[in-house]
Amino acid sequence: MLDRYSTEVWKNKNLLLYSCWSVGVINRIKRTRTLEDITGQRGRNTASTGKIERFGISRFSKDDSMILFYTGFVSMSMFTTFFNFIKPAANSMTNYYYKSLDTVNVTVGRQRNMLLIDELFMFLCSFNIWPSKDNIEAKMPAVFKMLYPSTRVVIDCTEIKTERPSSLALGSKCYSSYKSSHTWKGLVGISPHGSLTFVSSLYTDSMSDVEITKLCGLIELLESGDSILADKGFVLNKVLDGTGITVNTPPFLMSHSQLSRQEVEETQTIAKLRIHIERHIRIVN
Repeated sequence: MLDRYSTEVWKNKNLLLYSCWSVGVINRIKRTRTLEDITGQRGRNTASTGKIERFGISRFSKDDSMILFYTGFVSMSMFTTFFNFIKPAANSMTNYYYKSLDTVNVTVGRQRNMLLIDELFMFLCSFNIWPSKDNIEAKMPAVFKMLYPSTRVVIDCTEIKTERPSSLALGSKCYSSYKSSHTWKGLVGISPHGSLTFVSSLYTDSMSDVEITKLCGLIELLESGDSILADKGFVLNKVLDGTGITVNTPPFLMSHSQLSRQEVEETQTIAKLRIHIERHIRIVN
């Protein structure tokens, strides 16, 4: 039954690597069309011309509904206005993945081959990967329905290696004794049926799993009656107190000399169900 889980993985590792650019003055407007309606019309137009356009801002510049869907800006003119406002500062930024045209000392990375306005567009592109409760329940595998029917998300933390920071204070916070290198730490969540549903921002390695879960915004997405499936490191009882949300983790040994038979079986069951998020993390890394 467990082998039937989906192993679909969203390629959003780069999403973890960026810090947020705040739009600030733009409030997200409720989207009036579904993605299927918009992309379906776009597909029909492409089929009629026989030409495939490159994915970038120019592809959607004449369709304000697509600009709204992908970026949150209500029109192309507002997006352009914001870009022109930040362009002077953005031009002087040094990106690890590209050689800066202004800085002769930088020798790492590839030559920049994407327009700056397209980089902003790609960063702002937003896809809501958090499924509804009805969607989770409709696709929930039988083993979850039998053992943990209220599970909304299965979570775990992962570490991504980075260069050694020049700041000694930051370096000590980012150093991972487990990886024996400097890393950033983030939280990843999957649904019971195996699709990726949550990716947090990055935090220093010194932060605990509990603190990251508290700060990353996952709890705000959950509803009363939901439960989280996690490893022993996620002691979330105090964090979830009063929310109506519960967490299922393997039992602790506590003051007992050994686990009871029931606790051993529960540990094995949770491990079998959690193996899929570990597979997701290995593929993304």
